[in-house]
Amino acid sequence: MRAVTVIIMIIVILALLLAAAGWWVFYFACVRSANSRVGLAALGMGRRKRSADADTAQAQNYADVIRAGLAWFNAQEKERVYITCWDGTTLAADVLPAENERGVILLFHGYRAEPAHDFSAVYRFYHELGYTLVSVHQRAHGDSGGQYICLGVKERYDCRDWALWALDRFGADTDVFLGGISMGAATVLMAAGLALPQNVRGIIADCGYVSAYEEIASILGKIPPRPLLDIVQFFTRAAAGFGLNDASTESALAKAKIPVLLVHGAADSMVPPECSVRSCAACAGEKHLLIVPDAGHGMSYLRAPDRCRAELQQFLLSHGR
Repeated sequence: MRAVTVIIMIIVILALLLAAAGWWVFYFACVRSANSRVGLAALGMGRRKRSADADTAQAQNYADVIRAGLAWFNAQEKERVYITCWDGTTLAADVLPAENERGVILLFHGYRAEPAHDFSAVYRFYHELGYTLVSVHQRAHGDSGGQYICLGVKERYDCRDWALWALDRFGADTDVFLGGISMGAATVLMAAGLALPQNVRGIIADCGYVSAYEEIASILGKIPPRPLLDIVQFFTRAAAGFGLNDASTESALAKAKIPVLLVHGAADSMVPPECSVRSCAACAGEKHLLIVPDAGHGMSYLRAPDRCRAELQQFLLSHGR
């Protein structure tokens, strides 16, 4: 009898520890925080931590380019706009209009990042091509509302609502492109599977993952995803109203006919380049894949600016009306 009691106690303790671990992963992955360092990077152990440090070190090599881009963007006269999205959350964006407007690009930043930082190197290039820029603050980031980061699952609907806002704001004759980096890339690719306005002409996705489930599993490294991520998913559903497997870029792109340009650094260890390869393979419509040698996470444009500018310009101009 005593042995049975001990076994039951061990099982209960293990279950409580597993539940606590699931809550810990959910908290660090999804709960809003003023500290951008508190997030998925905090889950990275060993190799993942070193990979994040390597990406940071590579970014330091381009610090002057990033600072110059930020200074240029901050010096421009912008309009702050807000929308109430599909679930009642208030979302914010900064609009930088272009003279002789060729079209509009909706830009979606990465996980626990700031839009101005993520797109600092490319803002001026897009703007001088003639595109009005709508720099979105994703839910649970910046000046947008929301308590939980949903890793693209809910954000894909936010992206659709921003596209509908752009349709109303700029008109059906204005070309609209969706651009995203990292989690923002997953967001715009997942949104491709939704009913987007007809004037959305293309998607540019830089280093996006395939699904929230796979990305967290990848970051956890050697830790078996099950049953831990089943418990994490319990918390994401109970607290934030979404499941880690509720959306994927592959399922969205398999039914979308929107042209897609996928960019990924070959040295990206946070989101392996295989993710963009898989997304490209899933595309039912026109697709282009650019893998940049030696580029870390989000570093492709900085690592190979001339090649990226050429690909971006070709994609935008060939799909505009």
